[in-house]
Amino acid sequence: MGGQVTIRDSSRCGMNEHGFIRSVNNQLKLLCGGSVFVWKIHTTFSGGTPDCWYSGASGDLWVEYKYLPILPRRKKTRIIPALSARQLSWLAERYAEGRNVLVVLGSPSGCAVVRGPEFGEGLYQNSFSLSVKEVAILLASATTERSPPPCEQLPSTTSPAQDA
Repeated sequence: MGGQVTIRDSSRCGMNEHGFIRSVNNQLKLLCGGSVFVWKIHTTFSGGTPDCWYSGASGDLWVEYKYLPILPRRKKTRIIPALSARQLSWLAERYAEGRNVLVVLGSPSGCAVVRGPEFGEGLYQNSFSLSVKEVAILLASATTERSPPPCEQLPSTTSPAQDA
């Protein structure tokens, strides 16, 4: 049976959360030019507000980013993003209002996206299968295409890897 781990410290590796956000936003700019407005949020007035807000012709999207410098070796270990109670509350309340909200996790192995009521449940190593460019494509499609929000089309991240 797999355990669980909450990963908090990303300071011991070359990449950190700030650099991860910057790399996603740079890819988004390459894909969309100026058609998606990007606001990197830094606020000391309102706890829990996500890291970025994106706005395009067909909608907006709130994203909380976390960077994990290492992933657990065991594939069946549940990885819990280090979201504060305020962050979880903010994300859940906006999601309940029908807003497009995501948690995007980065690691040296790849990226993962968590949506909706799964924000605090965690995910498994096999969920880290997206590239930074694929995350940027997801953000672009959520804000520039007139189709169901891609956040609802993502595969579930709450089941462990089948191999291991």
